[in-house]
Amino acid sequence: MIKPIVGISTCFEKQGQFTYHQTGDKYITAVVNAINGFPILIPSLADKLDLTQLLSTVDGIML
Repeated sequence: MIKPIVGISTCFEKQGQFTYHQTGDKYITAVVNAINGFPILIPSLADKLDLTQLLSTVDGIML
């Protein structure tokens, strides 16, 4: 059985000289435990991403 792919939005965080795209573990764990899904993180780069391609790739999105 193929697991549903769920995109999880991330936050943009700058700490010192480093920049991160991050999300809480509870969101990743919820996708895995609640629906036996395959979570993928969506970087906070909406203006640089092809959202049509993204939406056609995933089965759902957690915002």
